[in-house]
Amino acid sequence: MKTKTTIQLIALIACIASLFFSPGPATGTDKLVDLNMAPSEELQTLPGVGPVLAQRIITDREANGPFQSPSDITRVFGFGEKKFQSIRALITVSHLDGGIPRRKEIKKINLNTATQVELETLPGIGPTKARRIIEYREKQGGFQRDDELMEVWGIGQKTYESMQNLITVRSRLPEISIRQEAQSTAPRTLKCWRCGEKFTVKAGVTSGKCPSCGAKWKAK
Repeated sequence: MKTKTTIQLIALIACIASLFFSPGPATGTDKLVDLNMAPSEELQTLPGVGPVLAQRIITDREANGPFQSPSDITRVFGFGEKKFQSIRALITVSHLDGGIPRRKEIKKINLNTATQVELETLPGIGPTKARRIIEYREKQGGFQRDDELMEVWGIGQKTYESMQNLITVRSRLPEISIRQEAQSTAPRTLKCWRCGEKFTVKAGVTSGKCPSCGAKWKAK
């Protein structure tokens, strides 16, 4: 009888303990982030990954094909071994098309119109170099060739080659159509391609800068 009572007491204690120490429902936080499939928002849930690094991951996988292993993330500019180790347990890679890298047609970054944030997604380009690119194109009136990027201080042959397939220089300068008969008869009102402000130019003037933001323009 005493043994039976002891067993019942142990069972009761175990039952009570299970109520207090049983694991809660799954929260979904254990889901690994797939480097080959995750959108920017999901990549940004990883520690130390903001919009710029997230976009670099996406740009890299589209340009070079899917990541074959989690450690491949170290090929992305800004991801060293230390950062990789900090997120190693949180990431995975899916093997697409039977493990054969699949390339996508990517949208190249136009050096003549890209914002600073877009420029920072390029390999080797941080905030300082992105500002230098913008300052150069405004001073020179835009890039005529993509290799002209090496004229920007701090960007050499190696950096240029790492992004050569990711950049373009379409539309060296935004052009504003002007009716031929109006060019020599009266002042014209134009709208800035960058800031959207309207401004007036004298008859016969075919190029200049926006008085509001300084963006260069030329007529055609």
